Amino acid sequence: MSSDSEDSVSVTLSTASERAPSPDPIPQTLYDILSVPITNTISALGAPSPADKSVYVLGDDVLGCLRDLKRYWRRDDNDEERTVARIFAKANLLENDLVPILVQTAEKLPKVAVACADLITSMTWPMDLPAELQELHEQGITGPSTDYPLLIRALLSYKSAITHHPGAVRALVLVALPPLAVPPNKRSEREKQIVNVVLHCLRNVLAIRDLRGDVNKSGDWGELASLQSMLIRRLKDSGFLDVLATLTSNADTPVANAYSSVMLEIWYLMYRGVPAAKLTLPSAQRPKEELRSLLETEGAMRRGQTKATRHSRFGTAIVVTAMQGKEKFVMSRQQGLRALPGETMDAKKRGLAKRTKHTDDLGPEQSLSHDALNVLKEFAVIFLNSCFNTFFASLLKDIRYERPHITEADNVRLLVVSSWFVEFFLAARARADQDQTEADKSEEEKTWTVGKVAECCEQEWIVWVVKRMRFAGDEKPKAWVELQACMEALTQLLLLIECMSNSRSEDLREAALALQHKLWFSSELMDVALVNARTYTGQSLAYLESVVQLNYVLLKLLERYAKGRGDMYVKKKTNAKKKKTKSLDEEGTFDDGGDDEEQDQGPSYEQRRFEFEGFELRFANEDITHTLLAYLARYREISAEGALGSEKIKWVVSLLHRQVVKAKAEGLFFKVSTLELFRHILNDERTLPNDAPHKELVQLVRYTLRQFFKEAEKKPFLLVEAFFPKNRNRWKEYSSYQPPEKTKRVRPIDEDDNGPREVQIKGTYSWSEQLGIAMACLIEDGQQDLVDWVRELLVLAVAERQAIVAMTDPPEAVDLDGEIDDDEIRQRRSGPSEEAMSKFIDFVIRCEKDGQQDAATKNPHLKLMFRLVKFQARDEVADPMEWYCPATILPSEMEESIKVIDHFLANPFDLDGKKATTLLKKKPKKRRRRNLDDEMAELFSDDEVPRKRREKRNKEKQQYKSAQFIQDSDGDEEAEEAFFRKEAELRAKMAEVAEQTGNTMRATGTKKRKKKGEDSRKKRRKTGDAEDPDLDLDIAPAQQTADHADSSDSDAEFSQPSTSLQKRSTPGTTPLLAPSSPDQQDSDVEMENSPQPEKAKAPPRPRRVMPKPKAIEPTPSKLASPVRAAGKENMVDSDDDIAVIPTQASTKVRRRLVFSDDEDE
Repeated sequence: MSSDSEDSVSVTLSTASERAPSPDPIPQTLYDILSVPITNTISALGAPSPADKSVYVLGDDVLGCLRDLKRYWRRDDNDEERTVARIFAKANLLENDLVPILVQTAEKLPKVAVACADLITSMTWPMDLPAELQELHEQGITGPSTDYPLLIRALLSYKSAITHHPGAVRALVLVALPPLAVPPNKRSEREKQIVNVVLHCLRNVLAIRDLRGDVNKSGDWGELASLQSMLIRRLKDSGFLDVLATLTSNADTPVANAYSSVMLEIWYLMYRGVPAAKLTLPSAQRPKEELRSLLETEGAMRRGQTKATRHSRFGTAIVVTAMQGKEKFVMSRQQGLRALPGETMDAKKRGLAKRTKHTDDLGPEQSLSHDALNVLKEFAVIFLNSCFNTFFASLLKDIRYERPHITEADNVRLLVVSSWFVEFFLAARARADQDQTEADKSEEEKTWTVGKVAECCEQEWIVWVVKRMRFAGDEKPKAWVELQACMEALTQLLLLIECMSNSRSEDLREAALALQHKLWFSSELMDVALVNARTYTGQSLAYLESVVQLNYVLLKLLERYAKGRGDMYVKKKTNAKKKKTKSLDEEGTFDDGGDDEEQDQGPSYEQRRFEFEGFELRFANEDITHTLLAYLARYREISAEGALGSEKIKWVVSLLHRQVVKAKAEGLFFKVSTLELFRHILNDERTLPNDAPHKELVQLVRYTLRQFFKEAEKKPFLLVEAFFPKNRNRWKEYSSYQPPEKTKRVRPIDEDDNGPREVQIKGTYSWSEQLGIAMACLIEDGQQDLVDWVRELLVLAVAERQAIVAMTDPPEAVDLDGEIDDDEIRQRRSGPSEEAMSKFIDFVIRCEKDGQQDAATKNPHLKLMFRLVKFQARDEVADPMEWYCPATILPSEMEESIKVIDHFLANPFDLDGKKATTLLKKKPKKRRRRNLDDEMAELFSDDEVPRKRREKRNKEKQQYKSAQFIQDSDGDEEAEEAFFRKEAELRAKMAEVAEQTGNTMRATGTKKRKKKGEDSRKKRRKTGDAEDPDLDLDIAPAQQTADHADSSDSDAEFSQPSTSLQKRSTPGTTPLLAPSSPDQQDSDVEMENSPQPEKAKAPPRPRRVMPKPKAIEPTPSKLASPVRAAGKENMVDSDDDIAVIPTQASTKVRRRLVFSDDEDE
């Protein structure tokens, strides 16, 4: 057995060794590996019935096959060649299998229909070809990775299959309706996903772009170019648009809030590229308008052609001589009969290929059928009536809260959709106003009320749009698409405000004024619009048109608003103010603030007066002119658009007119390229439409050309300058612009001065080190150009003064007689002579570039550097400040400054890791006191304003002092009666208290009576402070408590108790007015009661119950007021004046001040 087995093994080995070598196996790609199992799975789905091709026979396990195909599809997520997608496309899976299965199982087998809809959604997902190519480029894949043309054609075939099948869209709607019928709180996660899948499926089909229509293409091409129109009709017939409108109107509820993002995209895709004004036309009028537009275009082309004559068949032969007959050119074209010879000769040349611009990055204009336009118009009206405010308010809330279903692209879509519907609203309202009579206009306004689009007028909406516009402009690179969408939204908002301003409703006009006030007061919209007009660098044509329209509408509305108001103020952002924090040192005292820490207080704003003429002058800019001319260069294409083209020409002509005529900046247009454009416009004048905007365009061109040739006669060098740009305000030299006279505005140096204070160097540094610190501060702030400017000024000043020295002091080698003595030679070597220095003049610093004048006035670091290089200011408080280099500064000193600057530019000052600003401190504020000369000059000035100001100040002072002590008692009799009644009650109560306590006051007072023989007409005297003879004149009028008409009245008044105007002593306190000696105390007397006249009789005042005062030692009190000390005893009654006589001491002479009623005395 063993031998047999060994023989068999040997035979086997021998046959294996004798076998011929097999060829190398053919390598298989991933496509070859996957194509077989995928094809088998597709075959297992089913097939059309042999008897009836419209009936699809399902396979045994169709649901399992659909799930397997979905697993295969997920392999493409990491496959750069998109292998499974290409296999599905070549197998016609969607057209032959998926669509029939979906239609057949939508109502009978919902699970199969959902799986089929899920696979269709995946296969029709939009493909962002530029993004995919960019991703491949970033990954370093340069070779062909996949067949993208095949995938693009497959998407078109998918859209065609779904659109042409009569029940495909209806089947998708039937799949989504059962989950939508479930209440939101009972809806499962699977049901939510089913609705989401169906919405995304229809979104995908709408997103597939059609081919561009071309009459020269085949019929199949034309069919693929009209798929969008057919799809829109299918959506309406299937009821999907009604379901979509219902969900949109409930976007603020849990029923549809989760689907707001995909619903927004569906509305965006349906109305993208559809002119809103075109939808407002009646359906029967649209073909007529299109025909009229085509005829106008054809007529313009014919007007531009040369008319044929009877000699046309013989051709043309025109000889042109040049170079004084040395060269001859023969032109055989009929164009040479009318056109210039140069143009005819240039026609033979081969033109350079020009870079074509995108028409619209947001989406090119769609060519839809009239039926599709009618459907869009119908649902646009439904959207405005029931969805606009609710849907956009809900979306804006989701965006602000950053909900998970919101993406960054939704911002752009929301802006586009909102601006489109506002434009449609305004166009429909204007169309209704044209069609209706005056009697029916009020009824039509009720139909197209502004409340339909009220959400766009809300403050949150406006703030969000401006914010998105600012963010899009601040990105690097700029988000041009979003910027265009923001400008279109703001343009429609301004047009809506203009519509409200012209309304018959008073409420709408007031609302429009309130909106304009908010918009213009923030001033951010105006600034951003100007920035966008300056930054155009060749974006799409739609972006350029958005820039022009926004600036046209903004300036028109702003001018109307500014003229209707006296003073207009706007809010401007200022530099962040820094607050100093005081700190206590070791001794417990506050520091002087030189080294205080500074804290940021955030951005601050201030109100500034707005002048429209100044804002319009900012519009005269070289970059803005370039933008407008780039738009005007398309005048032929724009003019061919009919009435809409005339309106666009009106935009650009109005903006150009503001620059040329109102701002007087015609020098901006004195360039060769602009003059060439103007020449073409004049040549095409007869081909342009005969309407007002085009006539104004021709007039503006001719006016600008006349100004150019007038200026060229005065300044022939302008013919050379025409080849160069007119930036940095060079256009002002060749324009009729006259700068306004600058009046120096004095800045107050007081607490109200919010301007930047000057700084100085802390510590003890040398002069060169201080200059290095000042340079470091400027360089830290990114202002090295100011350092270079200072150096340039020093170089110019040195050159100017060295030239004077060279002309005044000749060099030593020139003098051959040898008569110059040694002292003069020594003086020349040490510096310029006195004669040369006498010829030095102040070197005035001129600010030629933008920002230099402002920096020289407000930049404390630049002003510090100016002072360190010995520059001086003519007026420290002027605005703007004028600086100069004094004539006393020698060139050697300035050369030393230049050397120091060069040294620190090469080797910056060593700051030890600190900031340069930490070595600075602010100078103390200077406070200017008003001197006597200023007051006297104002007092005796004939000027009306100081006199009125002085009278007003005196009047206020008099009213203030009178109000302290005087009350009007003649105003209200009831108040007087109430006062006397209260006084009588108080008097009765005081009498009761006095009887109970037994401490009653005498009827004549508590003091002794005067002795007999003394004059009863004398007043009581009180001794005052003998050490202080001065009088407080401000309080003196308050001590006069009675009239001095006659002596009897005075006696009666002084005998009565003090009124409310008289000071009363409180019980238990020491009187401040103590007698100076016992004799004087004994001599104090009380005046007798004299009867009052009947007319002046009043109820007696209650007396204050107080204990009898004890005798006080006669010590002089320094607290006693001189006026109070010179009380009633020092008042001598007379008919003409009141004499205040201070008490005289035995050794001093007192002054006697007399207050007279007569001004002359």
